[in-house]
Amino acid sequence: MNVILIRAIIVTISATLIFASCKKGVETLPNVITPPPPPALPRADTLSGREFFFSNLIWVQGYDDEVETNTVSIRIDNRADLFNSSTRKLEVSFRIDSSSVWIYPGTSYHYASGDFFHYTNLFRGYLVILTNHLDPDLIGKKSTVRVKFL
Repeated sequence: MNVILIRAIIVTISATLIFASCKKGVETLPNVITPPPPPALPRADTLSGREFFFSNLIWVQGYDDEVETNTVSIRIDNRADLFNSSTRKLEVSFRIDSSSVWIYPGTSYHYASGDFFHYTNLFRGYLVILTNHLDPDLIGKKSTVRVKFL
């Protein structure tokens, strides 16, 4: 029993000495100043000039938190890749699927020149088109929205 214990101790000490002697010392590098990274190149706006069509959007009545009133609206949800910049210029239009006429809503509730206006929520990535009045004839109708990036 003592022989096995002594051999185990010898193997452990030998292994410790072998691994300890293989350890390299810490090298010190001369004082080298690394240059700062080059400035980032401005990213080209890949959406400029492109048009997107969103079909089969249904007009619904409900409360809108942004304008704090009941509205009739259509909405394009979950598109933070498109609706995420306050500096990007959009041209928004829509048509009711039974019509060939495109309607261009205003860009703000307060400054809308016609019966419709739109806004985007930059933090949640969606676009909404609303009516300036509750129009029950629109509820349930399908529309297509065209968004052109200028």
